[in-house]
Amino acid sequence: SSGINAEYGLAAELEIKFEEPEDSFSILKKEKVLRNQVKQLLKERQVRLREAITLRTTEGELCVRLGRIPEYIQSDTVLTKDQINEANTRIGFLTAEKNKREI
Repeated sequence: SSGINAEYGLAAELEIKFEEPEDSFSILKKEKVLRNQVKQLLKERQVRLREAITLRTTEGELCVRLGRIPEYIQSDTVLTKDQINEANTRIGFLTAEKNKREI
């Protein structure tokens, strides 16, 4: 049960729907399914943490070149998909502005 609670916590943090294994599965099959789901959730969490660092670095470098103050992107917390999209949009605008200035 504590494994399932941890899984729900990870799924909630990543904003990914968690589905419990089917009741018809044996205990061993349920455990295997849960372990695989946790593995996938942890992998996704690591990807998002690395992405946060990359986004923060990229935005920071662009802002320094453009004399702007960067938005605060936490690199020690998992970003939601919306936060990732917002950061990518800001970086796109900053990149476009940098390109205009270089012409």
